[in-house]
Parts: sequence; C-alpha cells; structure tokens
Amino acid sequence: MKDNWNVYFSNEKVADALAHSFQDLGFGYGKDAWHVFYFGEKIPDAMPSSFQILRPYAGYARDSWYVYYFGKKIPYAKPSSFQIIQPYVGYTKDIWNVYYFGEKVPDTTPHTFQSLGNGYGKDSWAHAYDTEQERMIDRIKCIAFRAARDAGATFINRQWIADKIHRTTRFVTAWWEKSYDRCFTDYSNAGCKLKLSQTSQDIIHKASGRQRNSCSIVAKEIAKEQKKYVTGRTINNYRHREGLKPFHIIPKPLKSETHISNRLWLCDCLEDWTEEGFLQLSLSDEFYVWLVRTPIYQNDRIWILSAEDIEEDERYREMVQNQICIGIFIIFTYKRLLWVIKDKRES
Repeated sequence: MKDNWNVYFSNEKVADALAHSFQDLGFGYGKDAWHVFYFGEKIPDAMPSSFQILRPYAGYARDSWYVYYFGKKIPYAKPSSFQIIQPYVGYTKDIWNVYYFGEKVPDTTPHTFQSLGNGYGKDSWAHAYDTEQERMIDRIKCIAFRAARDAGATFINRQWIADKIHRTTRFVTAWWEKSYDRCFTDYSNAGCKLKLSQTSQDIIHKASGRQRNSCSIVAKEIAKEQKKYVTGRTINNYRHREGLKPFHIIPKPLKSETHISNRLWLCDCLEDWTEEGFLQLSLSDEFYVWLVRTPIYQNDRIWILSAEDIEEDERYREMVQNQICIGIFIIFTYKRLLWVIKDKRES
C-alpha cells in the first residue's frame, strides 16, 4: 500500500522506500528505484534493476550478484547458474554447490545431484548421499560434540559441528540436545502419511504469501474443491515443513467515525497531563479488562484493576475479546474509572 509520499506494509511506514517508483513483486518482495524489500524490511546490497523472483511461492529470488531465500542471502550461491532442482522440496544448486533450504550441502557434485524426496538426495560419488545409517552416526556426533562443549570446549558451536559432520545447522539443532538412545531409531519411514493430495498441496502453495489466506480459509477452499475435510493444523504443519509463510494484513485502517471519536476522547483525557504524571505510570506484564454489566440506564464501563482487586464472582473475563463499546484504546495500569464514548452518544 502506498500514497504519494510513502509506502506502507502492515500499516507501518517502510523506511527508505520511494513511493513514485515502488513495485509490489508479490510473495513478500517489493522494490523501488534504489532498494529491494522483503515484508517491509530492506534487503542489504540487493540490486533492484536485476532483481527477480525465481519461482512463485518457493521463496527464492536473485539479482546480478546474489541469490536470496525468503529475503536472506545464500552464501556462495552463483546467480547466473542457480536453479531449483525440484519445486518445493528444498534442494537447489548452482555450478559449484548444492543447497538445502538455503544452506550449502558439503561435498556434493552439482551436475550429477538428484533429489530423491523426503529430504534425501544423491550424486555420482555418494550414491545414496543421505542414508539412514549415515544420519544415525551424525546424530551421535552431534550429541558428543555438544557434550564436549559443555565440558569446556567453548570453541564448539552449532555451525562448527555442522561443518565438521558436513550437515546443516538445522540438523545439528534438531539432535545435539537429545539422548544417545534416540539416535539408533530408524526414522526413514517414521511419521504419519501425508494426508494432502497433490491438488491440495498446489492450493496451499498458491494461497501462501497472499493476503486473507489463513490456514482455516485454505482448509475451506480445499473442502470446496476436493470435497475433503482438512484441518487448519494440517495445513499449518505442511506450510511450516515446506517453509511457506502466510501473512496477514489489516485490509483497511480503522478510521470509522466511532474509532475517530474514541481517539479524540482519549486525547482530551490526556490533554492536561504533565510529564510527571506520565512518569508515574508503570507498564505491567499483566493487566485485566473488566467489563461491568450494570442496569440499562447506565452504559458499559471498562475498569483497569489487578487480579486481587476483582471479586471472583464479579469477574466477567480476563480479556474482553470483542469490545462492544470501544474500538481502539490504550491501557495504563493506573486505577481510574474511564467513561468511554459510545456510538452517537456519551456515557
């Protein structure tokens, strides 16, 4: 979203973005004449003139100098020869290296590398590059190196272990704090079968990175198209596994007459406050909104109290999820009764 002067993302101004030349590239990416952005954040050193998205919904993009995965540079990747081996399974390559979800896979031959699915791949030298036996040994190494670090080898960290066993830091993070007993289990056929059909997966990929496509909405779309019920949790797990990132944006700013009047009322309430008065306010990690039901001739009131001040039989709920008498408000922890302006009348 932009106006004549500024560019906005999630109702926040995008720093250093030029409105007159800004373009929305989709899937979280955008650019102007001087910079490239990902979800409102500037990507350092990216070249707008040559920046392009490699494949929809996959997260990969490149310019003349670098390759990016979800807005982050992939170290050592060569843009001119970079390619996605198989869509949405994680493996990519260039003329020198093979990468898995943006991290370099050590000791591989790119021109003979093949993706086997489920995280496995092979080349002409390693044959079955990622066998379960090799993974079992590397799990044990992760735990052993972590134990050495705890014993005083402070130079050991996750990146050091990943380089040592020729694995990704994601693999090290998943295993280095587990017990040795779990390393000997064969996980190659573990886990539940994927419940999503290929058509359902395509619907999820198409919906990811777009507005108003939460997991529950995508589940309804799958039910409509495929006549199959899929839970939002299943879609969320699939998105997490594939590295897909749905995002939610408020469709329009809250600028109704009620919201405007509430803001004006709050300004009037704080107009006479001095600097010392504001300094006496202490922000709190816990607060409660108490909605008091009173006779018809009085309006609803919002009172800020601590938990100890509220009688258990009088507590309506800890947080009012659907405020019926105020749209936007600021909560301080001072104990004061606030009379809230309601639509077309005052309380």
